[in-house]
Amino acid sequence: MHRLGQAASFILAVCAWGLSGCVGTGVLPVSEEPLRRVFVAEAMGAPSAELSVLNDVVHDVAVRTLRARGYEAVAEPAQAEATLGASWHARPLRDGSPESRFSLRLTLVNREGRLVFAADAVESLPAGFLTAARVADQVRQTLAKLEPAPASR
Repeated sequence: MHRLGQAASFILAVCAWGLSGCVGTGVLPVSEEPLRRVFVAEAMGAPSAELSVLNDVVHDVAVRTLRARGYEAVAEPAQAEATLGASWHARPLRDGSPESRFSLRLTLVNREGRLVFAADAVESLPAGFLTAARVADQVRQTLAKLEPAPASR
């Protein structure tokens, strides 16, 4: 039941982000409370097989980047103070555009379900431009916007 509650909080935060599309793609301010232990969830919503292959890249790079910034990446959501999620979003074809464009949104949600950090790691790129190296660089750069983790308790 505990995992269900955390999953529900994460899903609600992602839905809230989806409803706030007019807010922009900037980084939200980091909350006042110190977060150190983060569970990195698998990326979700890949609209194609090509993008779902990149989910492992997103997860691995996020874990490594958080560790490099002093965070502890935990294996279970119950151990975490926050959850980092990633979700793919497709923008449909438009007149004159030969292919759809994709974005990858990273969100950090605390234990209470409050959105702590949100930013687009990939913004409106065609699938052909989404290589493992490019996505890894974009995830690294985006997570570099997070403040380093507070000192160990």
